[in-house]
Amino acid sequence: MRVLHVIPSVSALRGGPSVAVVAMAREIRTLGIDCDVLTTDDDGPGRMDAVCGGWREHGGARVWFLPRWTPSGPRALREFAVGRGLDAWLDARMAGYDILHVHALFSHLPSRTMTRARRAGRPYILRPLGLLEDYSLRRSRWKKLLALAAADRANVRGAAAIHWTSDRERVVSTIARGCPGWVVPLGVDAPVLPSAREAREIPTILFLSRWAPKKRIDLLLDALANLRDRPWRLVLAGSADDGRFGERVREWVAGCGFADRVELPGFLDGERKAAALARADMFVLPSESENFGIAVAEAMAWGLACVVTPGVALADDIAAAGAGWVAGGADTPGNLAGAIAEALADPAECRNRGARAAGYARENLGWRACARKLLARYSEIHAKGNVA
Repeated sequence: MRVLHVIPSVSALRGGPSVAVVAMAREIRTLGIDCDVLTTDDDGPGRMDAVCGGWREHGGARVWFLPRWTPSGPRALREFAVGRGLDAWLDARMAGYDILHVHALFSHLPSRTMTRARRAGRPYILRPLGLLEDYSLRRSRWKKLLALAAADRANVRGAAAIHWTSDRERVVSTIARGCPGWVVPLGVDAPVLPSAREAREIPTILFLSRWAPKKRIDLLLDALANLRDRPWRLVLAGSADDGRFGERVREWVAGCGFADRVELPGFLDGERKAAALARADMFVLPSESENFGIAVAEAMAWGLACVVTPGVALADDIAAAGAGWVAGGADTPGNLAGAIAEALADPAECRNRGARAAGYARENLGWRACARKLLARYSEIHAKGNVA
């Protein structure tokens, strides 16, 4: 069986869902499946230092990079990055794959690939990356409605299966109700954990994610304003796709009244990211909507107690496993402050919940377990021999 993953970008600047595809393909190959990745050299506002044309090793996976071309005009149009030469590539190679696993919507590479596969009768799986949730559809609404009308509604309906990464994503994606599908969470690489996390005089709260409106950085800063009388420091790591929003975040920090307690290290990857996770005492993500939350899964794997809001898909898992705190009720600064205050007030319990988080991640969020579940689903679809 040969499987092709298709995604607009594998850049870390695009967030965990993009990076996850490379690890997913790598692990599937270890199970004896011929698994490749087709993407572009997109790297956020720039382009990756990747050789386009031909198969390349990237992160342990076999990847083909197409050169990205970005139209000029409004931002919504600029985000529709075009993979140059896609049609010719599909003409030459698509028939050689038994299953296509397509990641994302409303973008040239996934939308065009699904349209071509649907018309050719090739089975494909769609992982929508949360883009079918009502929250996402309300953003850039007209662009997405036009894309749905033009092709993507038929692409959603024509998928052999929808790959949801959480039960929450499946339930709230009403536009795909009735479509065949299944839930397989993403995985995380198991880190080498510190031997022990010791209580610090000034605990470190870590936020490590893309800077985007839905991440509710403003809510986090408002919550911490309610806790000024307690010792803590905040590492607000990440960067914004939209430079204007990045400037807004820096303005919020400058005007919050405790800027001297906030560190802005920018985008972290590799050893710098590992060091930030190792030094932190707790992890916080107050997102309005997360179809999975790979940053949370990584923090759990590092043995960090997580403070999240109900919109994070892993919130129920964290609550059930006793792996952190879920801010109750509406997403308000008071509720989030209350959850963070509980974690700060009892360092020993915070470490205990972090240990439970690491155990949960080992048992449920490893890439090998994810790959085995996907392989079982691929086999089911391959056995049918056609699009569902």
